[in-house]
Amino acid sequence: MPISIVIPTKDRPFGLVRAVASAEAALPVGGEIIVVDDGSANAADEVLRSVEAPETFTRVVTNPGPNFGPSAARNHGVALARHPVVLFLDDDDEVLPDYPKRILEVANAQPDVAYGTVKRIRRKPGRKERVILPRGFDRQLPHGRIGGDSPFLRRLVGTNGMWVARKAFLDVGGLDEDIFVHEDIELCIRFAKAGMPMWLDAQVGYVVHARAADGDSGRISVTTSNRRRLASFRKIVRTHGDLLSTEEPRMLRKYQRRICWGSLKERVQALLT
Repeated sequence: MPISIVIPTKDRPFGLVRAVASAEAALPVGGEIIVVDDGSANAADEVLRSVEAPETFTRVVTNPGPNFGPSAARNHGVALARHPVVLFLDDDDEVLPDYPKRILEVANAQPDVAYGTVKRIRRKPGRKERVILPRGFDRQLPHGRIGGDSPFLRRLVGTNGMWVARKAFLDVGGLDEDIFVHEDIELCIRFAKAGMPMWLDAQVGYVVHARAADGDSGRISVTTSNRRRLASFRKIVRTHGDLLSTEEPRMLRKYQRRICWGSLKERVQALLT
């Protein structure tokens, strides 16, 4: 069973070269890499001319719109993917050499698992690197299947190191393209609602770079406008508020606080213009 690695990108040329090089080094035989250019100022295909791996099937495509953003770019990559398992790789991060192989071993042995995540390393210039655990876990990290009997919070993972079974991803509707922050959490809520189990890999498999290189744009979640962040939180609460109130009330209250602060900021901005 081969794997597809989907890399959405926008204005991070230095990080993109590093990300694609890591994907090519880790790609199992028969796999593919799909780079989705989400409207970069410097076209991704030009940026990647320096990455040479003729034995690897790498496609660079443009996000057709009309919706742009990481959700739309990832959805477009999954739609084009030729293989039943898809790994998401951010354009400023790296996948470690054996992680895709471990994913395929799980997908073959546990065909009903819909998605999975992994322990990660966070690197920031001038600081000691540290290990990042998935949400809801302490240092006693289990390894294996996480089902409906596990705490709800543990099933809400980010796209850093996240892989999905392509069919399960499409069955729940993919990422919501109207949600620009916490879109990965919202996807996992739908996986959980559908009773789809996840897989937790207790080994390190992914490197998150906490600061973009010179010449690369900043992190997407930081640069998202207040209007889009507010709309995203409102939609998550409107769609999943009842479930969150039962399963994870602290998360619901956190969203509600963010909506209050975002609404206040919006009103202040309106008064100043």
